[in-house]
Amino acid sequence: MGESTWTARKTSQTVTIGVGTLADAAVVQSTAEIDNSSDKDLFCALMLKLAIIDWSEEDNPAFYIWFLDNIDGTQETYNTAPARMPDAIIPIEAVNAAQNVIVRGISIPPISFDIVVQNKSGATTGTTTLEIETYGVTTA
Repeated sequence: MGESTWTARKTSQTVTIGVGTLADAAVVQSTAEIDNSSDKDLFCALMLKLAIIDWSEEDNPAFYIWFLDNIDGTQETYNTAPARMPDAIIPIEAVNAAQNVIVRGISIPPISFDIVVQNKSGATTGTTTLEIETYGVTTA
């Protein structure tokens, strides 16, 4: 078996979620699908950018992320959280400050997919963005 190395990270795609505000427990879907059908990358890094909100009174604030396959090539609309565990959970600090939180090494589907986000922070957010960078592994 050959040596495995990480591939270079791709140009990040910015997915805008919660234009304006996103209420606690609310669900929002990416406005454009992520196309991984040709690169077949295995992993992604996510960066959640949050405006200043006071989470200092909240216990374990977080955002739940799901990657939902577009098997038939049609972008579905999701208004509720999927009935399964999230693909990623992005914890945020319980502070009164803007935050940029990065989570790496998240497995992604090898086809086109939508991103669905649920605010589980306990507070309503300001404008929130989520950036995704995909990457894979090559074996020499």
